[in-house]
Amino acid sequence: MTDAPLRHGRPWPVMGALGFAGAALVVLTGREIAAAYPAHLPMVILLAAVSLGAGLFLGARLVRWLAANNDPADAMAPALGFVAASLPLSLLLSRLGRGLAATAPAAFFPPGLATALLAGLVPLGLALGAAGALAVAAARRAEPTQPRKIWLYAGGGAVLGALFIVLVAVPKLSPINACLDIGIGCAAIGILSAAAAPAGNRNYETWLSLLAIVFVLLLPLSGLFDDKTNAWCEPAAAPAMPATPLALPAPAAPAAP
Repeated sequence: MTDAPLRHGRPWPVMGALGFAGAALVVLTGREIAAAYPAHLPMVILLAAVSLGAGLFLGARLVRWLAANNDPADAMAPALGFVAASLPLSLLLSRLGRGLAATAPAAFFPPGLATALLAGLVPLGLALGAAGALAVAAARRAEPTQPRKIWLYAGGGAVLGALFIVLVAVPKLSPINACLDIGIGCAAIGILSAAAAPAGNRNYETWLSLLAIVFVLLLPLSGLFDDKTNAWCEPAAAPAMPATPLALPAPAAPAAP
């Protein structure tokens, strides 16, 4: 019975990882969109909060039945895996949505702004909301007398995530590289959570390790991914092809003998 308190899936580092990943990607995505639409910064902030909040709410609602009828500590590891996979995916969806809506007519604000935020932050919010609800439920079962402890971990992780983007990712890493690095960290925390889960399912540790290896293998290609996906964002910036072939210069007349 002495090791019973240890079989709670480690919800506190899980919540710290969620705070880190969520804040990092919100700052990274918001920075890109604000740079693309500098005249609409208040709208960027408002729509980012609405998009992320809607995703968090829906994600928490989706897993509420799981946390009520099962031990949530058993599901935190796969939830962290989904969070890790959602990080680069959300950034790519944001860029794709901005590019697809770049040429649409604007009524009150550029449609690419709303599309980029919805496509990028709603999927991220779904993954964070589901994993966060499981972590909160697991923490309440492990230590019912300390409900605020988990929020301290989440807040600390969020501050570190925002600083990571500003101080490390922006000057030294490409955005896709930063997403992959954070995803590797989330997978590592998921492995630790799976090792301390009550069910002790080793399959979670295996596929989270594989996910981390895939992210490591993709790191050298992150610069190429950034170059290609940045072209999605500004399709009008591509050089226009001439409507007719360029006329070849006329050959010079032969010199008189």
